[in-house]
Amino acid sequence: MEKIISVIPGAYRPKSFGRKDSFTIICTDERTIFAQFTGQMMKDAVKEARDKAKEEGKGFFGQWGAQMSSTSNYHNRYWEMAPADILAETEGNFDLSHAQLDKLKAKKKVEHDDDSFEVKTELQFESGKNKYKFMIDSYSKDAIEELRKVYAEKVQT
Repeated sequence: MEKIISVIPGAYRPKSFGRKDSFTIICTDERTIFAQFTGQMMKDAVKEARDKAKEEGKGFFGQWGAQMSSTSNYHNRYWEMAPADILAETEGNFDLSHAQLDKLKAKKKVEHDDDSFEVKTELQFESGKNKYKFMIDSYSKDAIEELRKVYAEKVQT
């Protein structure tokens, strides 16, 4: 039976005009699943958290706090899901088997201009002619170490 080894939240693929597609990276003992976090999923998570807080008798600020934390913990649900169900969850989800991955480049990327300075993690999964590039909005040694557990020498830093 396929087993989940690691869940890495906060990844995204940049799009035009500052927009991005958000993903959670789920590593199993057989493959890596890229699970897209859609706008509808975000709305559902916020509504569910607000309704639960309301049921628990929490007031306005309790409900507001529950809404604020709902999306930051959304990825934890993947620990309890079957990998096949994760893959089927949205049309934007896809997977990459361990055998298909040629290498995974992981590096610290520094972006700065006159007003800001940001350090990010860039992950590039390479498989044949396909390259899948993701960013994480901080330098995440933990994410890189989790990927190294799965892919060992295929991870290049």
